[in-house]
Amino acid sequence: MSQPTKTAARWFARTVAGGIIEGVAFLVAAALFIAVWTSLKGLSLPQAILLAVGSTLALSTSALLLSTAYRRLTKKEKNTVISGEQLKSDSRVYMSVEEKQTLLDERKEANQKLLEIAVQKEVVDKDLASAISERDRLAQYKWLYAEAEKDKQNIEHLIKIFIIDAQPHLEDDVPNPFIDFRFGLFNLSLYDISITNPIGGYITFMREGKEDRDGFKENAVLKAIDLDEHDVSSPIVPSRQAGGIRIRQWLTPKEAEYIAASVGKSAFWFHELRIRLNGEGIIDKRLYTGQIVTKADNWTWRSYSDPSTCFAYDTKLGFEVRERTTLLTELETLRSQIKVLTETKLWFSIKAKTSRVRIDGYGGQTRRIEANIMLRCEKLGDSILAVREFHAALLEDLPSGEKETLIERDHFQVLWDEKDNLIEDAEDGWIVDRPATPYRKYQFSFVIKPEFEASLSREHFLRVDMFAIGQDEPVSITFSVNNWDDARRADSGITLRD
Repeated sequence: MSQPTKTAARWFARTVAGGIIEGVAFLVAAALFIAVWTSLKGLSLPQAILLAVGSTLALSTSALLLSTAYRRLTKKEKNTVISGEQLKSDSRVYMSVEEKQTLLDERKEANQKLLEIAVQKEVVDKDLASAISERDRLAQYKWLYAEAEKDKQNIEHLIKIFIIDAQPHLEDDVPNPFIDFRFGLFNLSLYDISITNPIGGYITFMREGKEDRDGFKENAVLKAIDLDEHDVSSPIVPSRQAGGIRIRQWLTPKEAEYIAASVGKSAFWFHELRIRLNGEGIIDKRLYTGQIVTKADNWTWRSYSDPSTCFAYDTKLGFEVRERTTLLTELETLRSQIKVLTETKLWFSIKAKTSRVRIDGYGGQTRRIEANIMLRCEKLGDSILAVREFHAALLEDLPSGEKETLIERDHFQVLWDEKDNLIEDAEDGWIVDRPATPYRKYQFSFVIKPEFEASLSREHFLRVDMFAIGQDEPVSITFSVNNWDDARRADSGITLRD
């Protein structure tokens, strides 16, 4: 038997038992009443019995009904007793309409936040899955990164000098004699290498047959000068390519005369020359310069005449060069792929044909520049992205070539969709869930003084900035107003700037 049925049965039993007890009491009372009544009225025995039975039934039924009603009322009253804590917890039953509306608003706001969190979670989950997939894909190229790291540690052995050409300019008609030292370099590493200022150390000249150099000590050492744009060619040597630098050493007339008079195996020594190599993660590595240039060889030292064959004598090294070429090609592919992943994912475009700018009055002594710009958002990838806000600024081109910001941010703006329906919740941002969104019309307004309006010219232009969630830097587009006079009379078109 179920619990509700047992409860009902117990209640019925208690009610019937109570009714029986009360009925017996009433029967006793009725018998006494009849005996008295019979003695007073002188009724016959059948009449007295009939009267007793009827009275007893009526009184028993009434007693049973009264007892049942009393118990029901007593039970209901007991069950409806509410404690202070219950009354406090159920106080919303007695809330006013305003309080209920407040609760509804809070619930709506909470639901909105939950929706935003769900959207953000979806974006994070997709980005995480994409990052994990990219990590797994790049893991197979771990060996390539190890090879690049090895190149970084041994960079001074991978930049090879294949030619040194000393070009003296010592003629008498040269007012300031000098020597150009041209270094041909071949870069076998996976990194682009730059030659960094200043070049240190010195170049030594030794004249043949001049064993006693006491009289020329101060002139025997030629200091290497710093690189500059006039004295250096190609200071950057790309990976797996040839490049070079030129060091120009100015001489005194005495030094020039001494070098010009040299013969045979007179030579320039570069052992103490310090040429510094720099690149990605490579800082101030010294290039090996142990070569000697002699006059007998026409002031030229060569490894091989052509950079592409300068190491053909070593089959193993030639194979390494070809292998490094393949590795670099793969590395460049990876770099381009990583660049796509890390570059700006969300940008916007402006439809110049339907965008207009106008100037009108704005109460009292103020005027207003009103830029009605049609724009849309575009994105890269499958993730759902969001724009926090757009803002416009007014700038001026200065004669110096710099740009000065006159009004950093629009004073207010109004927003419509492509069907000219007003968008009232513009402050909620713009969710971008497709490669290109429909156009929206942003009305950017600037409040200006009449004297400022009078100064507007072709040098003044506008810039629209997009601030996207997850992108540190804003994306900007600048445009010029075709004719400010047209903007005053009615409106003017715009022209996008580079």
